[in-house]
Amino acid sequence: MSNYQINQSVVQDLQTDKNTIIDKFNSNRIVSIPQDIVITFDSGVLTLISGSKLYVPNGFESDGTTPKFDIFILQKDVISTRNSSVKEFYMYETKNDVISQWGNSSFCIISSGTTAPTGKTFMCWYDLNDNKIKVTKDSGATWEDRGMSFPFCLATSSDTAIKQVDQLFNGFGYIGSTCYILPGVTGYIPKGLNSDGTLINEIITQTKVSITTVTSSWGTGSETFFFNGVDSYIHRASKNCFYQATQPIVKDVENYWFNTASGKYYETKDSGLTWTEFKAIPAFTITFDNSLITSLKSCGVHELVNSNATNLSDYGREIISGLGKPSDKYIDLTVGASGTTYIAPMNGYIYCSGHANASPAYISIDIPNLQYCGINGNEGHDLTTNQIALKIGDKFTLRYSNTTINAFRFVYDEGCS
Repeated sequence: MSNYQINQSVVQDLQTDKNTIIDKFNSNRIVSIPQDIVITFDSGVLTLISGSKLYVPNGFESDGTTPKFDIFILQKDVISTRNSSVKEFYMYETKNDVISQWGNSSFCIISSGTTAPTGKTFMCWYDLNDNKIKVTKDSGATWEDRGMSFPFCLATSSDTAIKQVDQLFNGFGYIGSTCYILPGVTGYIPKGLNSDGTLINEIITQTKVSITTVTSSWGTGSETFFFNGVDSYIHRASKNCFYQATQPIVKDVENYWFNTASGKYYETKDSGLTWTEFKAIPAFTITFDNSLITSLKSCGVHELVNSNATNLSDYGREIISGLGKPSDKYIDLTVGASGTTYIAPMNGYIYCSGHANASPAYISIDIPNLQYCGINGNEGHDLTTNQIALKIGDKFTLRYSNTTINAFRFVYDEGCS
């Protein structure tokens, strides 16, 4: 659900069952995801760091029906290398004290469900009948219980080494057709506004492992999971979410709307004819094809960033990477004589466009490192420079000849707009 916007203002005044946030935009967000998994990755070698917390499916509680998940705290650093070209899930074998890698390829498969997979020599199966993750090396003739944890990361290997770590599974994850939510994820469910416009929120925190398995009836598509209480969640078809004070005009049958005027969340299932209050917050979105989950993406988090940003959600990293990109806020600068020098008012981008009224014609912008960006042409041509990135206070010089300047525009960074 790419339209979710996460306000990063500081959260204050936490109370037992609800809190008031000094925030007049929205409250509909995950605010904390536990950082149970800590890894380092260097020169093709992945190391799972001591103290990482892993969850191991291990049968059922004494009632015989409640799935049991053991907590395993790693007591030492464990190193992993790889030499096959495939994207794989990395899990820890508690009975063998090693990292195990499993993915989908011509000779291997990773799956989940109540029926054992077939057709490959090597297979990893989250057996929901026994609530254990099992493996086979003989096409399913025998299945081993190695005390496998849920995947702690997803990585891509080359022929010689691990190439990149694609995703850490902190808070949420998936294996085969099953997605899981881990304890400690905290979010704010919107409950309205105070008289001064500040938001009222209900704090909810996941206290146990929850799982959901995609079945064939889901088909192919995407679903967004919403927390609607403590250890309680629902899922809906992934659609747009609108953040505005007025009722949106929608085209899809199902849509979601955070009413910034009331501080409440609504959903429609009839293309906007009726809107019903929706007590929930978006947690993560999965995509799936033929019952197999193909991706999981968290919807956002408000938290401090560690030194290498590994504790940010996917959406959090998207926000940060977008802050330095051009926004829709800009100012038009006054065009002086060729050779006039200007100072960047904020972090952002500068560009210039014009029309050549004689030949030869050109526009150029000298930038701080003594380089320049320019374009030239003959009479009758339209000329436009590239957008040049600048920091606040940077000096730049506009030069032009035989050109009528039509736009000399400074565009603010998204993070400064």
